[in-house]
Amino acid sequence: MMRNILLFVFAILFFSCSSRNIAEHYYRNQKTLDSIQANYKSLINENIFTLFFKDRSYKSITLEVFTDSLKYIYYFKINEPSLYDTLLKYKINPKNFYLLMDEMTRVRSLWVSTLDYYVGSKKESLIYIGFRSRLLWFFFTPQKYFMINWFKKPQQDNGNGMLLDISSSVPIELNDRKSHRINDQVAYRISNRFL
Repeated sequence: MMRNILLFVFAILFFSCSSRNIAEHYYRNQKTLDSIQANYKSLINENIFTLFFKDRSYKSITLEVFTDSLKYIYYFKINEPSLYDTLLKYKINPKNFYLLMDEMTRVRSLWVSTLDYYVGSKKESLIYIGFRSRLLWFFFTPQKYFMINWFKKPQQDNGNGMLLDISSSVPIELNDRKSHRINDQVAYRISNRFL
């Protein structure tokens, strides 16, 4: 009996963040996720920023705005008038920003950001959206997060879904996590830390 319970718990833990579940999550929410990516991409033309939801009720955010020399970190309730003023200050379109927050809330995304990485010696960047795994975690199991990454151009994989650096056939690692293919330009990575 105890063996069956342990096998059941192990199966839940193993398959909760499996590639199939993450890919299914992407395809089930593809329209909204692609819209978040496109909206965020248009918003960061003036100033690059990162948006984090601080709580599970999606009522508080952290906004990190990157300028040429500094990173400004702001904490807001989503209905605060000062949020609107801050968006205007940094030339971030408020209407599209509020739409971004609404779409992120709809798919239960925690954050959206950019990431710079290198292929050989060439600097590349991507946009990623982060999520908390929805599995009921037990006290001995660390929380898992998964990030869906949008690359600017199609990526090569090893035939098993692992993305490869085209120039060296070495797996692409972003923040020390291997990236797994969802489609030609979308991949995911799993982490036990909030990035």
